[in-house]
Amino acid sequence: MRRLILGALLILAAGPAFAAESEAALLERAQLAFAEGRYGEAADVYGALLDGAPADIDLMFNQGTAWAHQGELGLALWRYHQALRHDPRDRALHHNLKVIDPDYRQKLALSPLPPLDRLYYFLTGDEWLTLASAAALAAMAAGTLALLSARDGRARARLRTLALGCVLASLMTLPFAATHYVQDFPGRRAIITHEKAVVRAGPSENSLQTWSPALGTIVRIRDKHSSDWLLIDIGNQGTGYISANQLRRL
Repeated sequence: MRRLILGALLILAAGPAFAAESEAALLERAQLAFAEGRYGEAADVYGALLDGAPADIDLMFNQGTAWAHQGELGLALWRYHQALRHDPRDRALHHNLKVIDPDYRQKLALSPLPPLDRLYYFLTGDEWLTLASAAALAAMAAGTLALLSARDGRARARLRTLALGCVLASLMTLPFAATHYVQDFPGRRAIITHEKAVVRAGPSENSLQTWSPALGTIVRIRDKHSSDWLLIDIGNQGTGYISANQLRRL
């Protein structure tokens, strides 16, 4: 296991990144750097490794942990949330998120009903889509077999019931998959990584300050005003402009 858990006596992190080095060599540098408490170097190396493997959950986790030990909590949360999208049931991720941000679940909430949110985040979008597709295929198979069965037989009635149940299962799971797709569309969401982030009425430091989102707040990017300013919204708090260096895209 190539993971680092906050507060545990584990090793893994990195030193300065050198493209000429192999992945194994860089990982070895990471282990040594973390063991010696050089967390900044660890984060740099994991970042270099992520350039070649951007979907590697272990690398995201380890870079986040190195940043957390260095005190860069916003960047740590960013990496943990990225990893969570790929593996929402990872206990170590949830442990570290809770250590840094005890309210992280509320910031992820899409529904006022916590059980519904827990169910939604239990699977990834791809997993929900696979489940919905499997239920739809099962419904078609059961329906076809029902049509081929004896008209007054018990098997026909049972197959029709099974087909109806699978249709309902597909209809119930498909919205979860669709919502994941909308939420996880590349570049659409971001997380506040700056402890003193400020949202303003306009794309300028001279514009009126409207609110200060907490570290780790999940926001939706509505538009890119320039390379320096983004238009965002946070649900009921409305929209506003924020400096691009105060958040990271998920």
